[in-house]
Amino acid sequence: MPVRPDTGDERAASGLKQRRVATEVVYETDGGPLRVVGVTGITPDAARAGLVARLDGGRVEPAGDASAGGHAARRYRRENGGDVVVWSCPSQDATFVAFGDPRLVADVACDP
Repeated sequence: MPVRPDTGDERAASGLKQRRVATEVVYETDGGPLRVVGVTGITPDAARAGLVARLDGGRVEPAGDASAGGHAARRYRRENGGDVVVWSCPSQDATFVAFGDPRLVADVACDP
């Protein structure tokens, strides 16, 4: 499982730049690959598009609601037309970003 820093613009209470660890898992399914990236901490709804942009390097547009692992999620459309689903899991203190067919996300567990 690849691990990399998420170099967001967030600041710790001390004012120092804060980096979160991101992990990535790719599921090979009959419907195509589903790439799921997890980052530590809960990402507020208003900051989720920015998180996707930092992880994927492109802009996204809101595309509606979704469900993932029993959690309410937001769906976005990438510039290339691909779908992204983002949800937070409070019990894992994590936010997950899934790149691929949003229908595959409904049964994804919080720990990719």
